[in-house]
Amino acid sequence: MCGRYELNATSKELRSFVGDLYVSDTDMPTAGEQNPGDPLLIVTKNSDGYFPSNARWGLVSQHLKYEPSKLLINLRSEGLPSKLYYNKLLKNNRCLIPATAFFEWQSPAKHRQKLRISHAKGKALMFAGIFDHHPLAGTTCAILTTAADELFGGNQARMPLMLARARLPELYSCNCPTK
Repeated sequence: MCGRYELNATSKELRSFVGDLYVSDTDMPTAGEQNPGDPLLIVTKNSDGYFPSNARWGLVSQHLKYEPSKLLINLRSEGLPSKLYYNKLLKNNRCLIPATAFFEWQSPAKHRQKLRISHAKGKALMFAGIFDHHPLAGTTCAILTTAADELFGGNQARMPLMLARARLPELYSCNCPTK
C-alpha cells in the first residue's frame, strides 16, 4: 500500500489547498516520484498557521538507539490511539504529506503493472501523516492508511488516508519541525 507517491504540484497549488500555508517555490522539493527513505515535504501547523518542513519518509521512533533496517512508511490509522507511543504522535505530531498521485501495483504477480492514482482533475492530494524526531535520523514520518474505498478496493485492501480541505482544522501539532 502506497510504497511510492508523486509530488508535481507548485507552491501556488498547495496554497490553494491549504489557504494559510506559508510555502514558497524554494520550499518545494524536486518534483517527481518519492520513494521510502527519500527526503520529502511535510506540512505542520502551529498557532500561526501551516508551515512546510522537511522529513525523511520512514518513521523512526525517538526512543530507538539506532535506525531500524526496515523503514516504517505506512501505519494503519485504525487502533493507533490505543497504542501509547502512536497516541502521543497523533496528539502532538500530525502532519500533511502533499502529493499529486500515488502508485499501486496491479496483480497478478507475474504481470505486475504500476498504476498511478490521482485526483480526477489533477488537483493536489493531502495524505494524513505523523512524524517524530530521532537524534540520528532527524525528522522522519509515515503515511496513515485506511481501508480502501469502493473505487479503489478491487486493487488493494489499503489506501492513504486523504484529507479534504474541510478537515484541515483537525490537524494540529505542538512539536513542529521548523526550517
